[in-house]
Amino acid sequence: MTEAMIGGELVQYGFAGFAFLLAGIILLLIKEWRKDAREARNDVMSFGNKALEVITKNTAAFVGHRESLNGLKEATKENTTVLRSINNGKGR
Repeated sequence: MTEAMIGGELVQYGFAGFAFLLAGIILLLIKEWRKDAREARNDVMSFGNKALEVITKNTAAFVGHRESLNGLKEATKENTTVLRSINNGKGR
């Protein structure tokens, strides 16, 4: 029976094979990590675009609401003026 020595050829090839296997696993992990990072970057960009769309719509709604309030103020002033003229200035 032969003993496997640390300096033996079979042991060295075993270590070399194991090193190549680990290097391959590391390369595969790096490849997957880069793919995930690219997808995450795309997701963040998509989220930013959606957020910008929501902000734009909210701004348009706010401006419309403000214009509506200004219209109501004008209508209230006109109605008050008409009612005062009907009542001959009573109720001041």
